[in-house]
Amino acid sequence: MEEKKRVVIVVFIITVLLLVVSSCATQPVKTDRVIIETREVPEFHSIRLSAHGAVFVTQGEKQSLEIRTDNYDVMRQLKTEVKNGTLKISSKKDVPRASNLRINIVIEQITELSVSGSGSVRPHN
Repeated sequence: MEEKKRVVIVVFIITVLLLVVSSCATQPVKTDRVIIETREVPEFHSIRLSAHGAVFVTQGEKQSLEIRTDNYDVMRQLKTEVKNGTLKISSKKDVPRASNLRINIVIEQITELSVSGSGSVRPHN
């Protein structure tokens, strides 16, 4: 009988600990304001998107990359890098679909455009 009490107490303690730990999981930090970040990147001539979000490409003389979102976690997780003249946009982790993510790109001349995943690319004037 004493052994059963110990087992019940241990199971109860483990259950409470699991509930406490799982309630401490991080939640996406959304805000009512739009977060805007301009990223400096080397010159590129093609774009490869492998992240969820809307990309708007505008032809112009001065190259630029601007990211807009309402979620700090999305901004931190979004990776932008240029390799061999290709701007690669990806996320380090899954970007929540509910997040509002807009990427504005100005490029002088584009030679290639690639989208994999659920992102979208639109020309913008």
